[in-house]
Amino acid sequence: MRIFIITMFLSFGLNLTAQNLNQVLPTDYTGNWYNPKTNEWSYGFFEKFAVINGKPIFYKEIKKNKKGIKIVFKDSEDVKPLTLHISKDQLSVGKIKYNKVDKFLPNYSGIDTISFYDSKFQKYDTAYISGYIRNYDKEKPFNVLIKDWIAGKDEAILAKIDDKGEFSIKVPLLNTSEATFKFGNVNHFYTVLTPGENMFLFHDMGSSETVYAGQHARVHNELRRYEKYIDDHKKHFKNQEEIDKQNAYEASLKDTSFLNLKLAQLDSVEFHNNTFISSNNLSARSKYFIANYERLYTALNIIRKKSSLDQKSDEKFSTKYIDYIEANFVKNNVSPASSIHNNFDFLRDFISYNTNGAKGYNFNSKLLEFDTKGLLTLPEDVKEYLQLLSNRNTAENNKLIKEYLANNTEIKGKVNKVLNDNSNFIEQYAFLRMGVLDAVPIYQKYLDRDVAEVLYAKDAIAEVKYSAKVLNDVFLEEILEPISNKFLRSNIITLNDSFKATENLRLEYPTHLINTEHLKSENDAGKIIAEILKPHKGKIVYLDFWGIWCAPCVAEMEYAPKVKEALKDKDIVFIYMANSTASDTWENFIKMRKLEGKNVYHYNLPKEQQNLVENYLGVKSFPSYMLFDKEGKLVNSKAPRPSQLQQLKEEIDSLLK
Repeated sequence: MRIFIITMFLSFGLNLTAQNLNQVLPTDYTGNWYNPKTNEWSYGFFEKFAVINGKPIFYKEIKKNKKGIKIVFKDSEDVKPLTLHISKDQLSVGKIKYNKVDKFLPNYSGIDTISFYDSKFQKYDTAYISGYIRNYDKEKPFNVLIKDWIAGKDEAILAKIDDKGEFSIKVPLLNTSEATFKFGNVNHFYTVLTPGENMFLFHDMGSSETVYAGQHARVHNELRRYEKYIDDHKKHFKNQEEIDKQNAYEASLKDTSFLNLKLAQLDSVEFHNNTFISSNNLSARSKYFIANYERLYTALNIIRKKSSLDQKSDEKFSTKYIDYIEANFVKNNVSPASSIHNNFDFLRDFISYNTNGAKGYNFNSKLLEFDTKGLLTLPEDVKEYLQLLSNRNTAENNKLIKEYLANNTEIKGKVNKVLNDNSNFIEQYAFLRMGVLDAVPIYQKYLDRDVAEVLYAKDAIAEVKYSAKVLNDVFLEEILEPISNKFLRSNIITLNDSFKATENLRLEYPTHLINTEHLKSENDAGKIIAEILKPHKGKIVYLDFWGIWCAPCVAEMEYAPKVKEALKDKDIVFIYMANSTASDTWENFIKMRKLEGKNVYHYNLPKEQQNLVENYLGVKSFPSYMLFDKEGKLVNSKAPRPSQLQQLKEEIDSLLK
């Protein structure tokens, strides 16, 4: 998961650092106060500043008088001095009385029928969040978690909270999205963020009191109150033993037995949801979220049961099971699709299940198309044979193929030669076919157009990134054809253009990409490893077994620059051993990820020799990391990953002593 540290001061800003006020507001007045007629948060009064209309304002002067106290604000022309008075647990500000917030705001008054905004995934926008975290625990960093539908993963935006508990961040949004506000690994709560909104958040880490201000404050406050309600009413297991017992029971259930259990569990939660909705005057958006939050969490659990199916026998769900999912969770999905966090994973897994059952792709007609468009040149007899194969669905045609093969015994060899001679771009297309294009009919069959396009674009971008190859015009056109969304199209085009630019770059250390042709006939893994390590005797060697096809390997590469910077003055060499990676893709990836340096070396051994080395060293998964000491002795076959920088640094320091 990528972590972004973004600090931003909004126009109404937080800037309380330069103030020096000795006077402190009396404790009777401190806290958050709401208007009992509307139940909206009106004021927050704290020791040395107030929050008014979602804006923090520092006190200039606090004076006691017969009516209570008078507050004069510093550097604020918009807010006039206020006279406050406490009576019978109510705060009077001028002639209006306010009640103190007890953890959460009560029911709002009035009717709110607004629906969630749907951008149709046509551009990135921003939600601006500022706030005050009272009793902030520095040991529990505050992150805002959002699902990025184009990147296909959770993004964590880290809020930099100052010593006074104040922060201001911006959250990139592709559409209205569920967000989780997370403090450390335990304390968290959720809401729904709208592109372009300004939010002010107050949260007390001591009491859990939470209130929001801003144009969508009603929804945020209602969902915070709901979350506490449902947590109090849902079934909770007493201990880990009970959890393990329940998990084991659920794992034992098959097909509709599991489905019925999950639906019964959903009914129980929906009973409490309906009770909460009927007893509160909620906005339409809050009702919608509450009605769908647990429903789609259940849908995700139901489709993920596919992991228990026997893949060897191509086991499938029963028709009743999969039809229920389609009718109740796919066709009856939410809008916008991103408003419920679990919906992304549910739709992705549903499409994956159905794509796995799709028929294989016939490349015969595609090779003919490549010939027509000038990507390769087919001999006339090969074209004739491929045309027959492309229409082999009739008995008559199958007879013609059999006769053709009898009279042209060398034709299969000629076809294989075409495939071998053009293996580079044919392999690229095959991966695009399997990773992206085969799913197009499935997306279009089950999903609304805007949702189908963003999920398809996500697949396309991921495949192009991992291939690290420029798409030729023919491939690019085919990838773009199912997408009408101009923003999504531009993302793919821009990515491809960046690879074109990378291809034209020169390697800074070209001799550090080691030519290994001379090792093709070597069958002794020990000798291969010795030759790789020999030039680096007297230095620690950090060996990285990876592949361009390996998503975790590629993810770890993001941490490589930090590792090299942290160890730049150490006697250490980084050696990357690429597995099953084409040479042009290999070189492009190294340039794209800037994986070069004076002490960085790359090997792309012939397949047989790479396998020998991996077997000899016991590589069983990717990525794998190993450490060799100064004498070339393997000292750790399960070395820390680049993302485990501190552990890695400590281990290397110990070897250098």
